[in-house]
Amino acid sequence: MISARTSTRAWLLAGALALGAAPAAAKDTAPDEPGIPRPKPVTGSTAQADPAATVAARAVDGDMAGLIRRLLPAYIFVGGGSGVIISPDGYALTNHHVAGTAKVWKVRTAAGKVYVADVAGTDPVGDILLLKLRNAQDVPHLELGNSDAVQVGQTVVAIGNPFGLGVVDEAPTVTVGVVSATHRYHGNYSDAIQTDAPVNPGNSGGPLMTLDGKVVGINGQIATRFGTRSNTGIGYAIPANQIRRFLPLLKEAKGGRVRHGTIRGLQLRPFVPDAAVGEDRAVVQAVRAGSTAETAGFKPGDEILAAGGEAIVNYARFAGVLGTWPAGSELEVVVRRDGAEKKLGVRLDVLPVAEPVDFGWTLEPANPEGLRRNQGLKVKEVRKDGPAEKAGIRAGDVLLELAEIELGSPFGVLNLLRTGFEGGQPVKGRLRRIIPEAGGEAGKEKTEDSAFEIVPAALKTEPRADWGMSLNNAPEPGGGFRVTMVRAGGAAEKAGIRFDDVIVEMNGRELKDLLPLQELFRDTKPGQTIKGKLRRKDEGGAGGEAKEVEFSLRVQAAQM
Repeated sequence: MISARTSTRAWLLAGALALGAAPAAAKDTAPDEPGIPRPKPVTGSTAQADPAATVAARAVDGDMAGLIRRLLPAYIFVGGGSGVIISPDGYALTNHHVAGTAKVWKVRTAAGKVYVADVAGTDPVGDILLLKLRNAQDVPHLELGNSDAVQVGQTVVAIGNPFGLGVVDEAPTVTVGVVSATHRYHGNYSDAIQTDAPVNPGNSGGPLMTLDGKVVGINGQIATRFGTRSNTGIGYAIPANQIRRFLPLLKEAKGGRVRHGTIRGLQLRPFVPDAAVGEDRAVVQAVRAGSTAETAGFKPGDEILAAGGEAIVNYARFAGVLGTWPAGSELEVVVRRDGAEKKLGVRLDVLPVAEPVDFGWTLEPANPEGLRRNQGLKVKEVRKDGPAEKAGIRAGDVLLELAEIELGSPFGVLNLLRTGFEGGQPVKGRLRRIIPEAGGEAGKEKTEDSAFEIVPAALKTEPRADWGMSLNNAPEPGGGFRVTMVRAGGAAEKAGIRFDDVIVEMNGRELKDLLPLQELFRDTKPGQTIKGKLRRKDEGGAGGEAKEVEFSLRVQAAQM
């Protein structure tokens, strides 16, 4: 599983997936479920077993065991994570952060059958990825349920591969808990189901299911404490109804990514707890002229009451609902204006996936004096054949506005720096240009404002190094770092490294603390060969003593 701030290096050092802190304690009791008898409590140290209670307890266990036997055949191992088959022809769901690094995967069912699976489409923002198993016919599968019907306190079941344990015995892990909350806004998990079912790194991409065997969510994130990677009792699952909206687009994506929606030009009033108003409501503060919001009919002062059929209680809930819809969706928004309710229809814009981009220009330093004098950001240079030149921008032009952000003040420039841009996605703006008067007489000139559209290019970056394994983020008592995941077909597997090995030396450096390991990963490049030593339990030796094994690992390039 992942946390929002996990970096690539931290991901590799911490584990295959970044879910996080100690597993939640098992429940002594479980909520009543229709059709499942509940055993009577037995109290007192000398209490005799109640035969009726024993029968009831066995019935509960039998029903649950039968349910699990029915659910397991649809589970699949995906790399160091999990997935679930959702159709008889072999479509399967997992997380983008589990399988977004390659286009083709080998996956294995709980019964041990191996399939080659192609990425049909992926959703980096919503952290969902759709696989298509090759040559799959009438395969065991589970249906998507109605996540809006899930209730707090309802029993749920999670299936996964926590800490890569399934690599050892080739069997997934089953955990049971309750729904702790619904419609949680947790970063890009904007409408998540919260559960206390113990899920940990490796459960990512696995199903969260109700007791009728329906998949109501895909597990993907957890809350952690004290820098540990084990679950604290708070897990987040992407709801099935959100996934259902994106499924047709994922199937048509041909391995590409699908896009989330947003409403350009709509600015809501931020909630300030100690302000005079003192109410946390979704109220429109400003509407940009010529924007999608203006076209849809939003006006400053509108209070948003509902969106897409969901009640809106505050700013966060509106952002949460908006985050569950694809770009291009037609959304009905209900607002209160002048005491009366009004329905507005809006077609959602594309939400950019923020990445490093190149505009092909060099701007003058953004100091307050210059911004005030120029009323915006002045273009110093324009690179030949770059995006800016193709958009008709020249050196000396002044950018007055970009991405609906006015650039005449330090505040505007700061907002621009916080805005995410995506290569290939057009950005609109306004500029001011000084034009000499006809005849070319010195000192005579005029200014002209005009609109422009620029298509930034994604910055090309060097391929990241991929060791094909994940290591614990704390050294072992005797030194070295324990292997928590080995990816099938990766560099580590080819080097003969196994799950639970302890890497004690790489490139002649002893790994007694985290710093040399971090430096080694930072400095290695794809194609480089790393020689090292590991400690492995000698299963054939007396008492299971550890033996030292040398290895040679050829670093691969991470695939995206």
